Amino acid sequence: MTYSNACVAASRGATIDYVGTCEDEPPEDGCRTNRDCDVGSYCAKAPENCDGVGECRVQPVVCPLNFDPVCGCDGQTYGNACSAAGAGVNIAVEGPCPGKRPVEVPGPAGRP
Repeated sequence: MTYSNACVAASRGATIDYVGTCEDEPPEDGCRTNRDCDVGSYCAKAPENCDGVGECRVQPVVCPLNFDPVCGCDGQTYGNACSAAGAGVNIAVEGPCPGKRPVEVPGPAGRP
């Protein structure tokens, strides 16, 4: 997201990736990346829609412990959809990623 200056970016909890206008502004009614969302939120997209438009949703802090693996858009396997969302990652496909063990999500999301 493009901010008018560094002070405004900092007040929104954003870090500056580079100086200048962002190449891909978020769509009017959604987001393309987590950087389009506020701190503590992520750009939630429908499964199998890693490159599409999503909507900003709050990242879960506490997740159930059920093991229902999903392959994240980052190529990592998560224990369940909530654990992936807690890490700010969307689901590429249901089930584990080929050859990948589930990642442990730091913090309360996905842990007992």
